Formats: sequence, structure tokens, C-alpha cells
Amino acid sequence: MTNLVDIREEIAGLFDSLREQRDELKVQVHLAGMEMHDEWLELEKQWQHMIAKAKQLKDAAEDSAEDIHDTVGGSLLELGDDIKSGYHKIRTILAQL
Repeated sequence: MTNLVDIREEIAGLFDSLREQRDELKVQVHLAGMEMHDEWLELEKQWQHMIAKAKQLKDAAEDSAEDIHDTVGGSLLELGDDIKSGYHKIRTILAQL
């Protein structure tokens, strides 16, 4: 069973990594033009959804670690993985330009 501290550290690391990738890609996507605009907009929606989920996790801090992980924490990590995959896809496209 993962404890609350481990979950928070994993999510904090995920946020840091995604934030860095997001900032780098935002500049590259702008430079690459509109080819990836729709893909970028979808990832931005997911990013905003992830921020909302993180707020839910913070608000649910009184719950047990297991309940948090099973509900908000698990879906937050899954959403982060989806965003990470999308960023990878954009990087691959940019490398081909």
C-alpha cells in the first residue's frame, strides 16, 4: 500500500516534469506553426483538468491515503501519463520537421 507522502511526492515530481516539458513544448509548438495546434489545445485541456484533479486531491487530504489513491490520486497519475504521452507525440512530430 502506498502511503500519502509517497503519493504526494510522486504527484509533485510528475507535476514538475510535466510543467518543464509543457514550457519547452509551448515554445516549440509556437515556432512550428499551426500543424500541431489542435493537438496542443487538447493537451492544454488535459493539463487544466489535471490541475483541477490536484485541487481535489489537496481538498481530500483528510481522507485516508488509500481512499485518496484509489479515487483522485490514481486518476491524476493516469491523466499525467496521458499528457506525457501527448507531449512525446508532439516532440516526435517536431523532430521530423
